[in-house]
Amino acid sequence: MLRLEENQILLRDFLPQDRKPFLALESDEAMFTYMKFRMDRGSTESVLPRLLEEPQLDPRPSYNLVVEDAKGFSGWAGIDSLEGTGSAQLGWYLRSDRWGRGYATEATRLLLDFGFSVLHRATMWATADPENLASTSNNLTF
Repeated sequence: MLRLEENQILLRDFLPQDRKPFLALESDEAMFTYMKFRMDRGSTESVLPRLLEEPQLDPRPSYNLVVEDAKGFSGWAGIDSLEGTGSAQLGWYLRSDRWGRGYATEATRLLLDFGFSVLHRATMWATADPENLASTSNNLTF
């Protein structure tokens, strides 16, 4: 099982017990404020089996990981390789009751470190809604 740890959070592979909190993400209205697309019950139900099977794939084209804090399931973060390139895209969904704690910053650090040092990606990128000041004002250096 993949485990990436920072000060406040752990990124780890999905487990069957993550089903209920993962499905609950679709009802967190605030979480979708700055998202281009919205998860709904159908999409969360259909993607969950893939998230649980993903760690057994070799090669593994993506890394979808639970964001966990001291209270438990806090969201979902991941890296998707861009086929045929040395690049990858990263991103996350964090429960709105976990915002403002630095979890996205920590998840980003962990994903960048893993992507560059373990997956040997030449470039990694993410997008953010320009209105989402919490995401666009972060000056991460690597």
